[in-house]
Amino acid sequence: MSLRYSPSVARLTPYAPGLSAQDVASEFGISPSEVVKLGSGENPFGPSPAAARAISEDLGLLNRYPEWTSAELGRSKGMQDLIAFDMGGTTAKVGVIQDGRPRLAREFYADRYVGGDDLGGYAIRSPVIDLAEIGAGGGSIAWLDPAGVLKVGPQSAGSQPGPACYGRGGGSPTVTDAHCALGTLPSDSSEGETPSLRPDLARAAIEAQIARPLGWTVERSAHAILEIATANMAEMVRLVTVRRGLDPRDFALLAYGGAGPLHAGDIAREVGVEKVVIPPYPGMFSAIGTVMCEVKYDLVQSLLRKVDVLEPEGVREAFRRLEHRAQGLLADEAVPVDPESVRYSRHLDLRHEGQLHELGIALRRDGIPSHAEIEKDFRNAYEDSYGYRLPGSAVELVNVRLEVVFRLWKPGFFPKDAQRIRTLTERERAIAEADGSEVQWRVLARHELVPGEEVYGPTLIEDEGSVVRVLAGQSARRGDEGVLIVEERR
Repeated sequence: MSLRYSPSVARLTPYAPGLSAQDVASEFGISPSEVVKLGSGENPFGPSPAAARAISEDLGLLNRYPEWTSAELGRSKGMQDLIAFDMGGTTAKVGVIQDGRPRLAREFYADRYVGGDDLGGYAIRSPVIDLAEIGAGGGSIAWLDPAGVLKVGPQSAGSQPGPACYGRGGGSPTVTDAHCALGTLPSDSSEGETPSLRPDLARAAIEAQIARPLGWTVERSAHAILEIATANMAEMVRLVTVRRGLDPRDFALLAYGGAGPLHAGDIAREVGVEKVVIPPYPGMFSAIGTVMCEVKYDLVQSLLRKVDVLEPEGVREAFRRLEHRAQGLLADEAVPVDPESVRYSRHLDLRHEGQLHELGIALRRDGIPSHAEIEKDFRNAYEDSYGYRLPGSAVELVNVRLEVVFRLWKPGFFPKDAQRIRTLTERERAIAEADGSEVQWRVLARHELVPGEEVYGPTLIEDEGSVVRVLAGQSARRGDEGVLIVEERR
């Protein structure tokens, strides 16, 4: 088997024995250096331990950075329960953080969706952040199906040519074009650093492909595009909360990505969330996670046993072997690790007999629990996750798992006054309603708000690479380090 890996995609591809790396590279149109042959024995990744470490650890980091940063920011602000919402140019992602920790999944599927079709993908058994993702971003294309029903996404205009309003030759109407046509986005450039937006091109694309075929105005069509995108993303929030037994009203919505702050107020209102948290530099929040998140090893050893015959000493010995492996990994780190910063947590992966998927439970620090305690904890966790019990089914242990978490440096978020943007040329902006009327929205720059200052909607707060929409009936307050808190007014 060969493994093709890049920072954005991992692909496992079977190949006939005897094929060289050059053969595999030619098949996929990549460099031979991107192909790693999987071997057997003590090191399943072949002869190079360093290469094996790099691959196996990086696979575990896929989709990790934004949610770990979200959890870090939430803890720093005293918020333990968050819905992390990331909307960029092509996709929107949502993950849940409970008690200050991101919710994890034991596997994910690479290359699962191609052109909007579910092809199954390649299963990779590596712990990752549990995310829901849909094709809803600033570049998502609005289109009419054969029955004349308006759809948004999953097709995207991408960055080239991009939305029609970019003026790069794109002719398909997108979510960004809808905002531009209504007046939400500033049409002037950021002091020459980025090209000016073209509302005329946005309106022309919506008119030709949506408004005219439906017999609507451009304004009604643009609002419909945004409402559909909001509904799709709100359903994604419900998928990771309501459908998993969680009440979204118990959470705050942490919104980032270039388009996240534009839509967060609408989505929060749709699902009943009363507080929205927007970090500084929301468009770069995921990248910031690469240098701020904790380092984490997930070490696993199989130990298939029925719980009612489980020997505690066998479990202890398995954890001792994992801890020995962890010590070796820590010693190999390029940056010295402070032993005081290392946290260990032990978990058991359990399932009902005959099932294919496991559910992890955390062990308490004071030794190995009894058979009855392990079974009770698993059955309670199973009911919390799936809403029912299987009282007549035996419980079996599948894996013991050791999590090792540590820091390489002390985190710090944003220096004071670090997010000044261009000088604003307007203090009010007329935003078109669906019926063609206009509402005046106040326009502010984010750096102009002082800590503790509160503003009321409708207000647009312009940020570096993003715009925060504070809706009528909402207020926004700047906290320390520039974090914005948007809430429903009572």
